[in-house]
Amino acid sequence: MNTSVLFVFLCLIPFSQSAGFLNFKLTADRDCLLHLEHFSSEYSETVRLLAYETRSLHIYLPSISPPQISIDFQILHHFSGDSLSQVISQQFKLDNNGQWQSRVIDSDSVILSIQSTFDCENGYFGPICERRSRLVSTATATSNTPAKSPMDSHLYNEFISDDIIVYSVLAFLVLLLIIVNCILCCCRPKKTSKYMENEISEVFKIDEMFRFLDTTTSTRYYDAPSRFLSSTTIESVV
Repeated sequence: MNTSVLFVFLCLIPFSQSAGFLNFKLTADRDCLLHLEHFSSEYSETVRLLAYETRSLHIYLPSISPPQISIDFQILHHFSGDSLSQVISQQFKLDNNGQWQSRVIDSDSVILSIQSTFDCENGYFGPICERRSRLVSTATATSNTPAKSPMDSHLYNEFISDDIIVYSVLAFLVLLLIIVNCILCCCRPKKTSKYMENEISEVFKIDEMFRFLDTTTSTRYYDAPSRFLSSTTIESVV
């Protein structure tokens, strides 16, 4: 009788185990490194936080014996890794109620906001994920193929359509500028070049009545030295 009771008790132990995820949303008011550590589960991780940007973090807990867990937090410098705060231990309840718990760690240089919630692993359910479903294999097989929601596909298509509109408008403006430049070049009036020939005129006064001639030449300048009027006067000597 005692042997059968012990056998039944050993068979029920695997079904009394629990597993789940402790989910965090971490936000800091400046760039820093956050070191998290849990000694009982040998969990240790360092994450980088950017100023005022929320970082999601998931810690897998294969077995949940107490209804709460203690995790140590330490804030480090984002570049050198020097310690900016002491090791601060925080207690988190492992209640599968779908509610987020909020708390704040205020150090001398960084203010850290922590939001936490606990979810069961696929195949487990209950207040502390202590119950195990018989459809574990089916649940894990279907969970590996996440479906794309209609909202995500709608946002993706809207983003692509906006890009196409912007690129089309830019291409139309560039083409319009090219056409306008071509029209201006074709309709531009041609400049006519005028060339003026400078002629040197000579004026002669000839008196044919006399045989002996005496010639004197005088030059008169006008608006420029290159343009002048040369006149030659012939005087007769009697």
